[in-house]
Amino acid sequence: MQKAQDKQLEDVRTLISALANTSGIHEKSVVNDVLAKLLPNILFEECNPELDYAGDVDYVAKLGNSQFGIQVKLIKADDNYEGHSRSG
Repeated sequence: MQKAQDKQLEDVRTLISALANTSGIHEKSVVNDVLAKLLPNILFEECNPELDYAGDVDYVAKLGNSQFGIQVKLIKADDNYEGHSRSG
């Protein structure tokens, strides 16, 4: 069971990375329209605004005894975060 949960958690990370780079998708749509449908065994709960403000967590995802926070930030291809640049 743990191996299956680990695989699903890794799938979530991969999907979030791919979706975060897609323009025109809103935060709630990423979770409700994509992740929740692709990963029906994971429960996604929207966080209250205080937790989002204090901990930068938009959603809590729950799978068995595992929980993790998700923050969706939409970016454009030419955005530069943490000193990284597309040119290397």
